[in-house]
Amino acid sequence: RLEVAVIGSEHEVFSESALVQIAGRVGRSLAHPCGTITFFHYGKSKAMIEAIHHIRMMNEAALKRGLLDA
Repeated sequence: RLEVAVIGSEHEVFSESALVQIAGRVGRSLAHPCGTITFFHYGKSKAMIEAIHHIRMMNEAALKRGLLDA
């Protein structure tokens, strides 16, 4: 398993696309196809909410296409 943490993920430097890209590092290896992304923050930002939605939508699409195990 690969674990990734973003500390201070509410900071303006972390755009939606940056958070999605960071999350994309999880599960990229055949040896370790699973993992967890954790956002540590002092309050949810719009970018965080949008990134989580984006990631969930991409995972749903990949599941429907048979690219992920349920």
